Amino acid sequence: MAQSYKYLPLPTPRSIRLITVQPDPRETHGFSIAVQVAELNSAPPFCALSYTWGSPLIQPPEGEAGDREYRVSIAADMKAPSRQNSLFEPSSTGAGNGGPDVRFQAVVLENLFHFLQHFVRLPALGPRLLWIDSICIDQTNLTERGSQVGYMGDIFRAAARVVVWLGRWEPTPDVAWILNEFAPRVVQLRHLYGPAFFVGKDAECTDPELVERLGEAACARWRGAWVSWVAFMDNLAWFRRGWVIQETVLKDNEQVTVAMGDQTFSWGSMVDFASLLGRTANWLIQLDHYGTTRHQLGRYRVENMNHRVNMPLQIRRLVAGETPKKLAAGLFGVSDAEGIWWARVFEIMGMLREKNFGDDRDQVFACIGIANATMPPGMVNPMVADYTLSVEEVFTRMAALYITNMPLLRALSTVEPSNRRRYQDLPSWVPDFSVSQVFTTLMRSGTIGRHFDAALTSSAAWPRPTVHGNVLAVQGARLDVVSTDGDNFNFPGFILSILRSCLGRDQYIATGETQTEAVFRTLLADCFFTELYSSAFLPRCKTWLENFIIQEITGPLADDEDSVMDIAALLADVSDSPQHRLLPDLARIYDLRPQAAMCVAELVKDRFHSELIAMNHARRFFTTDEGFLGLGPYSMRPGDEVFLLTRSKVPFVLRKVEGPAHANEYRLVGECYVRGFMRGEGMTPDLRARIGPIRLV
Repeated sequence: MAQSYKYLPLPTPRSIRLITVQPDPRETHGFSIAVQVAELNSAPPFCALSYTWGSPLIQPPEGEAGDREYRVSIAADMKAPSRQNSLFEPSSTGAGNGGPDVRFQAVVLENLFHFLQHFVRLPALGPRLLWIDSICIDQTNLTERGSQVGYMGDIFRAAARVVVWLGRWEPTPDVAWILNEFAPRVVQLRHLYGPAFFVGKDAECTDPELVERLGEAACARWRGAWVSWVAFMDNLAWFRRGWVIQETVLKDNEQVTVAMGDQTFSWGSMVDFASLLGRTANWLIQLDHYGTTRHQLGRYRVENMNHRVNMPLQIRRLVAGETPKKLAAGLFGVSDAEGIWWARVFEIMGMLREKNFGDDRDQVFACIGIANATMPPGMVNPMVADYTLSVEEVFTRMAALYITNMPLLRALSTVEPSNRRRYQDLPSWVPDFSVSQVFTTLMRSGTIGRHFDAALTSSAAWPRPTVHGNVLAVQGARLDVVSTDGDNFNFPGFILSILRSCLGRDQYIATGETQTEAVFRTLLADCFFTELYSSAFLPRCKTWLENFIIQEITGPLADDEDSVMDIAALLADVSDSPQHRLLPDLARIYDLRPQAAMCVAELVKDRFHSELIAMNHARRFFTTDEGFLGLGPYSMRPGDEVFLLTRSKVPFVLRKVEGPAHANEYRLVGECYVRGFMRGEGMTPDLRARIGPIRLV
């Protein structure tokens, strides 16, 4: 009795479908599914599943691509028959102790199928009722899909338990030991002794105090196992998936269970350990260095992996409202509940850019559930999941909503370099939410940059920006023109451009400090660094520069004789004058070269070095026609113009649209730091008189 399956419309806007997975000896796979409809607000206890639709591994074993389809039987009495084709297809089976039994078949992909198999025999995972998006939502019905996505956050909040399914492949004994034993013990040490306990201690646990607290056997096993742990965690596709954020951050850690094969793990310990590595004592930089130099893991692999694991905890803090009102006022210019809500939403959306979605529109829509959970009383969420819109329309509408509802133009600081865009038809002022931001914004939480106010935004009632189609209308005036741009931090020419700038003149024209000091403060862009304005800062700069030059000439530039000779020629010009006191001379570098290994080891543990890397990622050092120093987007080029925009606390690099028909039209290149102009110094009477309309296209 083969009949087709068709989803019936859900009876109310807050209805959901739930499934039961039950052992069934009549089925080849040993189980079948029954479906029921419930009202979300009165649903019986259920588990919500968080998983990947495709392979759970980034690099699965050969022949295990994760795209294999399985047909799972679904109870007929829960659905109405129809002749129309849909997600489900019919089959006729024998009933076992009677006549024919009509059944329908759900087509599921391999990873979900393996979960259903394991769920039948793992009762400890939680209630037997399940909510699984690919089965419980009619994916072919765009209206239902949009509606259910709009309150998916409510579904996961209502679940008695969230099950994070990382696949059927179980970790090795060493990796399981790190997850179940070592990580919780290290986290406990932080709780007992505070973060200062780890400062200065080696990430491979060779420090005597760590050995005493953790035990020699545990420390030795960690040294031999952490590379396997990194490789295993880095290969898990779940941590790169976008939807997992709202699926985990809206629940307490104790209500989330991680399952791999037949093993279960503590979600709380997993993310707490990642948080500890990411925020304590530069352990990530050390492990990244060891992974690159000793284990062929690849540069930044440890840091990138840990960042993905740690992200749910970072977003949980935002959802919990841990951003102080004073910080919200400094970064976003808001103090009211609705403004803080908008700021929180856009910050979370920026973090989601590092995640993968099967549909790029979900880069925005996946934030709706989290946004709903944090809305002030009486507010209506203007964000709607509408799958009839194109990706460009969704991104442009979201950027326009944020910009026109917020007092500052902070959204422009999140626009990525043009060469990284996937959607080239987007207006230049609209972030491409489908690609990672790749750089740290100048005004970020925890930096001196939150005190920037280049355009003195509170000094006058400047007009609010407006959006007309794809055009953003703002106000501003040109500060200067880019004359030269140096190499990025990751390229060999970086150290040469820095030395040339340091030796180019004695005094920096904008501040009166030495040119060398201005160069270093520009490279750090006033980032959060304990010694930035203390007497210890300048000696730290010199030590860093010595170690960095040694790293370059013994590493990336070792076979580049011309560059090494150029560096030597520049250092030969270093004098003992006060203007050059931050620069090592050639003799000093020759003395240090035999100690290269020690210099590089010191470099990777240096907080100064880690902050400089963060601020220079996807940026480049530049100078202007007037001799000002800056740090700007990597995609900038000579001839671009530096502007102060009236509702922005940082300057921006803009590129003129050529032609008489494009008066006052520019394309946004990105935010920039200009030494000596970050606290309103450029808002002179002359510049104020030149402020006028600018059309960003």
